[in-house]
Amino acid sequence: MADAVGMTIKIQGLDVLEKRLKELGARMSQNILRKALRAAMKPVVADAQERARAQLKKRMGILFKSIKAETGGKKGEAYIKLGFAKRAAYGIPLELGTSFFPPKPMLRPALDTKSEEAVAIFKARLGEEIDKAVKV
Repeated sequence: MADAVGMTIKIQGLDVLEKRLKELGARMSQNILRKALRAAMKPVVADAQERARAQLKKRMGILFKSIKAETGGKKGEAYIKLGFAKRAAYGIPLELGTSFFPPKPMLRPALDTKSEEAVAIFKARLGEEIDKAVKV
């Protein structure tokens, strides 16, 4: 995925869930975190795609389909990146603007408007996935 400007959201108050994650082991906790992160970013990706469709109309080519949320991380840790696939790296200049044309932001406004919903989904899904893993 093409890199763009980064943003970090820290979630406080998940001490109990973090403790339970550590008890499950690094590999299992990383899988659980990735599932929860992917679920949380679905509304953000949908909003960004909708913004791309509205702003670029018929000229958007593959940009609309290239807006993705991609997970990564080390054992026991996970992160998610919202951005454009490499085949549509031209999305970054569109998002940020250049000296030749003004910005047409899609990702940042989507994240700004859907971040609270994403955090709520993350918390709920994380709890569900931990409970599911403990029962197995």
